[in-house]
Amino acid sequence: MKLWQKISIANISVLLAVVVICSTVLIFHTKDNMLNFTTQQVQTEQRILSVSFSNMARYYLSDEANPLSNEQVLNIASDSLQTHLPFSLGSTQTMLFIQKQT
Repeated sequence: MKLWQKISIANISVLLAVVVICSTVLIFHTKDNMLNFTTQQVQTEQRILSVSFSNMARYYLSDEANPLSNEQVLNIASDSLQTHLPFSLGSTQTMLFIQKQT
């Protein structure tokens, strides 16, 4: 082989290695960013749903005219505790242990 062919092959090999390394680093970095973004979105959605459910529970628990609604909210809350879903009645998210009255 001539010298210029050896130099060309060496340069092509180095450039190909640089492209592969940069692509690999970029893919891993993008994967981490997408995973973090998706996790943040899901956490935000969970907080919004938790507040919405808390407001709904507070509304129905304050309805003294309809005792059936209190029992329904307690059933929902007890079901959510059995499936380990967070249930809160305040601004802080805590687990609420509810015993149904028989």
